Amino acid sequence: MSAFIIEESEQTPESRQPYRIMVAAGAFLLAVLTIFGLNRLREGMISGDSKDIVGATVDGRTISIDQYPGKIIVVDFWATWCPPCVSQVPDMIALQADYAADVQVIGVSLDRDPQALTSFESARGINYPSIYSGAHGVARSFGVGPIPRVLIIDRDGSIKYSGYPTNLESRIDKLLEKKREEAG
Repeated sequence: MSAFIIEESEQTPESRQPYRIMVAAGAFLLAVLTIFGLNRLREGMISGDSKDIVGATVDGRTISIDQYPGKIIVVDFWATWCPPCVSQVPDMIALQADYAADVQVIGVSLDRDPQALTSFESARGINYPSIYSGAHGVARSFGVGPIPRVLIIDRDGSIKYSGYPTNLESRIDKLLEKKREEAG
């Protein structure tokens, strides 16, 4: 018999103690991740008030959702160093162009280099503003962890979606249809 295997008859309460500690520690860690980590990744699990979306662009212009009354706001948390974010940029540009009468896209750039952001926006022809100064505070106030992440804010300021930027057109179309139905 191997020296590393303890037969059941040879186990004592002291020999089972390390195992119990490891199981308890693992269960505790799983609970913490579930409560504090994984919940932030789930759609709809957000914190923050849509009025907190305010900051400045690289050139110092103040951006706030209050500047776009009556519009649906799509807030895109992104960065130039994030490949999935970069792959979503053409979709955001198209969304802004196609829904310009009813929707305003606002980027919240988590870049640390203002020149990288300016160069990227210019090279890609981004047609919507990006908050740069204060962006990390905005992201923290909404519990944003992994990016890309979007918020869709209805005309009344209520957050209707929080998650990965997929099916944005259909989500926006539903909000626009709801508005048309309410108008009669």
